[in-house]
Amino acid sequence: MLPWAIPGENDGKGPFQANLFQAPDFTIVHSLAFCTSYVWEAVNLPNYSDIKEATGFKNIVFANRQTWTSLFEKLASSVEECRAMLASYYLAENKELLAMFVYNDTSIITADDIIYFTYLHIGVEGVKALRAFNVEDQTWGQPHARANFAILKHLLLDGHGVMKVGHDAPSLGRMLCRIHVWRWIADLNSCSEVYERLGAVDGNYEAWRRIVASKQESNWKSVQPNTILRDGEVELRIYEESNEEIIQSFAERAI
Repeated sequence: MLPWAIPGENDGKGPFQANLFQAPDFTIVHSLAFCTSYVWEAVNLPNYSDIKEATGFKNIVFANRQTWTSLFEKLASSVEECRAMLASYYLAENKELLAMFVYNDTSIITADDIIYFTYLHIGVEGVKALRAFNVEDQTWGQPHARANFAILKHLLLDGHGVMKVGHDAPSLGRMLCRIHVWRWIADLNSCSEVYERLGAVDGNYEAWRRIVASKQESNWKSVQPNTILRDGEVELRIYEESNEEIIQSFAERAI
């Protein structure tokens, strides 16, 4: 299903994929609360399938003592987030996968609705990401924002009719395949050349940035619950939507 898969090689998975997927004991983790200034949509699971359950997270190592972050340096975080998002966007157009989650042609929210909302999400997040671009020193303040903008810009340049679903999936696949392969073979030069170009905010993109920056929205505030142990029973404590209750929830979290 992924764009680097080659029939007949590595059981159809291609040369840039592990030959065996070893499922962990837990495949879904439900987070009660994030004790940070931002509530993440998702986090990466540990690498190295054979030891991750017993030992935990281990950095990916290439060759000659090179690691992903030491070689790709300032690009590493954003490129990795970009690769992760591209995989989910690319697979979101696969109706066979959507059917596993009961999204089909007859469901209340249809598979076509999910596909449409996915590309709408790409467009909205790509434009909103421009808020994180510092025009004075031409840098990005947030790896996810840079990745979101790079994906949108790639579709604008390579999508053969921007946001037309019939053409966008192959374009996402091309970008995903390139980033994935460059990561596997540690090709910093190729990755840097393309990713720096996609992250550049110039011309019309700079005009978009000015519009987005002039219409700042208030930051979202997340009210998150706590679990309290009372007389041997676990109590779920829910808080009202207010600044006072947010502070109260963190105070009772005692972290």
